[in-house]
Amino acid sequence: MTYKITYPKFIFLLLASALMSTIIPIPTPIAKETDLTADDIIRRMAQVYAESKSYTDQGVVISVFISADGTRTIEKPFKTFFVRPDRFRFEYREKKTIGQSFHYIAYKNGEDVKVYWNIDPEMVGKIKTLSEALSAAAGISSGSARTVPTMLIPGDSEFRNAITYYEPLRIEDAVFDGVNCFRISDPTDYRRLTLWIGKEDFLLRKMYREQDFNDFKLQETSTYDPTINGVVPNRMLEFDSPNKD
Repeated sequence: MTYKITYPKFIFLLLASALMSTIIPIPTPIAKETDLTADDIIRRMAQVYAESKSYTDQGVVISVFISADGTRTIEKPFKTFFVRPDRFRFEYREKKTIGQSFHYIAYKNGEDVKVYWNIDPEMVGKIKTLSEALSAAAGISSGSARTVPTMLIPGDSEFRNAITYYEPLRIEDAVFDGVNCFRISDPTDYRRLTLWIGKEDFLLRKMYREQDFNDFKLQETSTYDPTINGVVPNRMLEFDSPNKD
């Protein structure tokens, strides 16, 4: 038996066959910023730092101690310079009105690791890795040696997490230093934590911590002025240890 296919029907079948053989990708919907949860934002922030080619910042940690005897404020300015895979320099100072100011530098260039600390040069001589250098400065720098460096180079940090979270929640967005930011809150029984994270670049801009102790309260604010994937001059990555403080 012979089937006769008319011309219009032949054209229709030909077009249908072509369409069926062509795979048309369906674009994955992009999440709106209003749909992002605290966990989404935190994961994206960590990814941005871990995948960055270079990074620089300068900032300050301001610690306010409040007790029955009054209020005491300490400022700890810091700077970070980084070029992947293995150029790194972190520096922090602590301004003191009485006594010697603190000055700390952690440096890496390939396998070469150096540390400068004007307060304890003996301890510095025992440090062999960047991981040890950042760990030694984590407490005295009020966390600035831990937070961003751990996100940038998690393999060179002794800390499992850059920031310890418990039940982070997204709260009302805000503007900080002219930058539109997501805000993440993570209050617990013993401390309150709030983060400001840039909406456009997912970089940490500000962190506020408040903690109650037996006889005083600590209010600590860390602020960052970051640049990612820019050109970092070689002179910014040099050890440049001062002879005197």
